[in-house]
Amino acid sequence: MKKYIALFDWDKTVRKDYACLKWLKMLVESKKVDKNLLEENDKVYQKYLKGILNHNLLTEEGMKVYCKYIQNVKREDIISVLEEYKKTDKGNIFEIMKEYIFPFLTKNNIEIIIISGSQQELIELYKEELKINEIYGVQFKIENERYTNKYQNNGLDKNKKILVDKLLEDKENVILFSFGDSISDIPLLKVAKRSFINNTKERFMKESNALYYDFSKIENGKKIIEKMQEVLEDINEKG
Repeated sequence: MKKYIALFDWDKTVRKDYACLKWLKMLVESKKVDKNLLEENDKVYQKYLKGILNHNLLTEEGMKVYCKYIQNVKREDIISVLEEYKKTDKGNIFEIMKEYIFPFLTKNNIEIIIISGSQQELIELYKEELKINEIYGVQFKIENERYTNKYQNNGLDKNKKILVDKLLEDKENVILFSFGDSISDIPLLKVAKRSFINNTKERFMKESNALYYDFSKIENGKKIIEKMQEVLEDINEKG
């Protein structure tokens, strides 16, 4: 039996901004990590804004800085900050995702899979609310209830491709839709029957072969649904 799937990046695709920017600030304010984390992370982020780092390198360099400061922090300390983060972060999810895209997918029994360079723990907070089926974010190794400096970064384009290829090994899996905003998402965007991006860079639009819609505009929710409905109608016609 065919299983239909929709793939999503997280930051600037489902969530309005980079989740780590808020998360790191909260960790420092709660005094769980050293305040120098913010300064080092900002240096990496500024290189990205200036074009010195591409999105893959931003994700990788940012995680190296994060792990440097989170190493040996107790798991229980992070959980306490996660609970506070969830309370204050709900407004950062794009309205079209909450009101249109995710409900449409759930109604049509299309599995929602997130593949992202954002921390797994931050995305997991929304799994039940958004009815997400699977999440592949940045996963951190924990030993003796403390964080180590080891991690699996599923946000790199090469790792996203590995995950997509693994999904497609099952011939019953059909990737209908994908959503992204950066070059790291191209492996997701290219395999879908219809893909959507929140990025107007001409080269990216050409490489991704995706339709651009500004995800911050609620009226684009209906427009995207119309395009997705066309794909479903085509599938139904072909049986």
